[in-house]
Amino acid sequence: MKEQKQRKLSTSALARHLGLPSLELFTLLKDLAWIKRGPDGWLLTGRGEFEGGSYIQSERYGRYVVWPEAILDHARLQSACADMVVSASSIGRACHVSGRYINHVLHELGWISPGVKGWRVTGAGKSLGGVEIEHEETSIPYVKWPPELIGNERLRAALVHSYGAVGSEQDKPERGDDLFARQQLVGCAGIDGHQFQQLELAAMCNWLYFAGLTHACGRRIPGDKELYADFYLPGGNVYIEYWGEQGDSASLGEKLEKKALLEQQGLELIEISAPDIEHLDEILPRELFRHGVTVY
Repeated sequence: MKEQKQRKLSTSALARHLGLPSLELFTLLKDLAWIKRGPDGWLLTGRGEFEGGSYIQSERYGRYVVWPEAILDHARLQSACADMVVSASSIGRACHVSGRYINHVLHELGWISPGVKGWRVTGAGKSLGGVEIEHEETSIPYVKWPPELIGNERLRAALVHSYGAVGSEQDKPERGDDLFARQQLVGCAGIDGHQFQQLELAAMCNWLYFAGLTHACGRRIPGDKELYADFYLPGGNVYIEYWGEQGDSASLGEKLEKKALLEQQGLELIEISAPDIEHLDEILPRELFRHGVTVY
């Protein structure tokens, strides 16, 4: 009987089977000298070809490396995976949030604590396999984790509660992962207890909370008219307004009226639009710095 042809796995598919972020696996395979970086992507080494690696040509993705499914049981690969630790950035990529956000959630869970600079692992974090490392050049501490932390139920529940449904549809993890499913966010409450009508506002509130910024929600704007801002930061005397989908012309008119009132009084305003929600870590620190508020 002819032997059944073995299924081939891309490196990204291999990473999913091993429970690793793709980037970490590419780095691991490079350290094993199975692949090397070429001018147009990853290339197999002689050792990689010996271990069964080959290429597939795709109209959509071009040429890429694939591996026999049996490589999952390779002793050296299994040993290397067991010794691996991954960064908060890698965990963030797997969960479709930033590494900065992951660190804030880990702090909220009590697994890391802020140092003078950087992050230090707590006793609870050590029990989960957290390893404190010093940066070679700056000596600033940071923490790495075993890859299985990505699937930790407490971490994922904390992410669902704090980040909710803000991830875009196309960025949802594969295999039906519902980390950002709308029905999983209970109401529209921020972590600090503030209540909202929009999930995006809850995500903004949580970002400000994790950044350690004192903020008011629904604060009345000074003036004769009874208008209320989405957020107010007393530390910088700055207001933040979210421009999402407006339900009707009245709500849009109110937004424009609030903006005009703030401008008339020379009050500082940061405007956030719907596409910005997925990039708060990039946008808000920059905008807040322009208004005299520093985020570390």
